[in-house]
Amino acid sequence: MLVPMFYPNNTGWVSFFIMTAAFRRQGYGGELWKAMMAKFREAGISTIGLDGVEMQIKTYERRGFVVCAQIPYMTRASLETHLIDVTWDQKDDQELQDLFEVDPRLLATLDLKHTGLDRSAYWATGALTSRCFALGFAIVAGGELTGFIYARRCEGGVRIGPLYAATYSQARQLLHKLMNDYARTPGTFVAEVFGSNSHGMKVFEELGFRHSFSYHRMWLDGKVPVEQQEGGKGVSGMYAIFDACAG
Repeated sequence: MLVPMFYPNNTGWVSFFIMTAAFRRQGYGGELWKAMMAKFREAGISTIGLDGVEMQIKTYERRGFVVCAQIPYMTRASLETHLIDVTWDQKDDQELQDLFEVDPRLLATLDLKHTGLDRSAYWATGALTSRCFALGFAIVAGGELTGFIYARRCEGGVRIGPLYAATYSQARQLLHKLMNDYARTPGTFVAEVFGSNSHGMKVFEELGFRHSFSYHRMWLDGKVPVEQQEGGKGVSGMYAIFDACAG
């Protein structure tokens, strides 16, 4: 199975590439890959990314992909047995809102500004905000949406991401609040951190998360969206990303 994602701003993402063991090393994967790349070319898409595991790096490199960032996968035990003191530092010009009361078009815009991938079909259409067992919060400062956090139940616990914030303090406050509201959910918190943000791992480690392993963020021909390059909004404000299936 090979699942490519085509985004409206001429960017693409390879979400899944799975081959049953019995059918590996017979050329089927290569043919699927060629068909996918042909579809990308037909659509005029040349900015294409994926998150690869260590054992597949050489395979993707042979197909023109270059490692451009690390995506640390971090976990933490449920707050049900490992409680932390959670506080919200309210400021006069800063308001905490339920994510699902925010105009979804604003969520789509902020997501694009951090990732360079136009994933408005997820946000603006309510595909994510209408999910069962989802939770999120947003920060509005001076009347402007400056950050938000989203999480949903997953097998074995809660998956956090994305987490966008204008400052480290806001990121920590959003993560604090979400963890507190999920405190009675058994299992494990998991998050995929954007490694190019030097404070990405720090905010999670400060709240008890530990690094398990890392994915490798790879881009075709090393062509990285400007938002994820040094100086881009993603490097300063993207703390946690979507899991691989959503890019």
